[in-house]
Amino acid sequence: MVILLQLCIFAGFVIWRGRSLFGWHLSRVGWESDELGYTLDVRGKRVARHVGLLRRGGIPFVIRPEQWYHREIKALGICGEISIGDSAFDQRYFITTDFPGHLEQLLASRDLQQAVHDLFGLGVASLHATRRRIWCVLEGASLQQGEGDVARTLELLRRISDATSEAQSRGAASPVSRQRRVAALSFIAVQAGLLTLGLLGFLPTYLDTIHTLDSQTLVMTGLAAGLLAAILWFFLILGVFRGSSWISWVLADFVLCGLLGFALTGISVVRDVNVHLTSAAPTVYRQPVVTKICTLQCKKGRRRSAQHRTFDFHGDTACAPEARQATIALKSQQDTVCAAQSWFEFTLLVRNWQGEGTYAFTPGPDLFDSVRTGSEVSLPVRHGALRLDWLDWNEIGKAMP
Repeated sequence: MVILLQLCIFAGFVIWRGRSLFGWHLSRVGWESDELGYTLDVRGKRVARHVGLLRRGGIPFVIRPEQWYHREIKALGICGEISIGDSAFDQRYFITTDFPGHLEQLLASRDLQQAVHDLFGLGVASLHATRRRIWCVLEGASLQQGEGDVARTLELLRRISDATSEAQSRGAASPVSRQRRVAALSFIAVQAGLLTLGLLGFLPTYLDTIHTLDSQTLVMTGLAAGLLAAILWFFLILGVFRGSSWISWVLADFVLCGLLGFALTGISVVRDVNVHLTSAAPTVYRQPVVTKICTLQCKKGRRRSAQHRTFDFHGDTACAPEARQATIALKSQQDTVCAAQSWFEFTLLVRNWQGEGTYAFTPGPDLFDSVRTGSEVSLPVRHGALRLDWLDWNEIGKAMP
């Protein structure tokens, strides 16, 4: 179940990122219009805005302001870029395309260069074009563009789209060249999925009751496995994109997203491998209960304005079912927060079978109420596929086959 949820998280964000990279997230503004748009508002504040147009048979490319890492990658000789002979234009913009010859020819036009200058002067962060769509990503103050500025942006996009159509270039664009562009965008989408899985992948683990005893070793092993996979992925990027202009975008995204994504995802993968590839029967330990703890949780309101109260009770008497009901009734009279919403959470502390100290876990209400301090509980400890011991809290206290 956890693996399925993790795969859903990964696939969901790969698709989400892929849609935006290929321009599929853009919606038509009216049935008869060729205009495209996309906006994202969070709590009444606009955080993203894209403006675009439909096109036919356009040359695919991406134009963005040149950054320091573009220059570094070019200096290392692993990145190719088109050059139109205008040093000011070449140093200001970094152009990614599979059709450098076609685009160099077209960008020789002063009118096209000026249209690009004017477009980026309107607060555009990047310009994207596929065969069927062209759009720009707005940032800063341009997120709140009025109708006049939007019309000006669309006018410039039309000029650029018309000037970079295949009909304007000499010779047809080779369809084989598309494969590298699709591969680059796919690599970036996968890296986004890995980062999301790394950041959110731990959430499904809260839905199960499996606990790895040596969590520190689990984390370190997962990080090591993730970084090893990241190194292999890095060499794959070099092998696929070396010499092309796409490698700068893929490598930059790899450093910003991929490295962390691989490292964090490694933890989830190592945990799943250790748990689900286990075939040996568990070792069952019978340990006495040291302490019973029941915690009354109270909540009033929602989200940031919510109020919380927590009350801990220890021992058999204070945590008995009838005592818990009495406690809720009393606290509801004394505290308005508890009167709104209240529930109990349970913790059992048993003597640690590995030596001194105790082992704490969260039992179900039935197990919690069936044991008393001093009575023994069976703990089936499994030896994982990677020699990391773990146990399932749902199996604690149950007879094993």
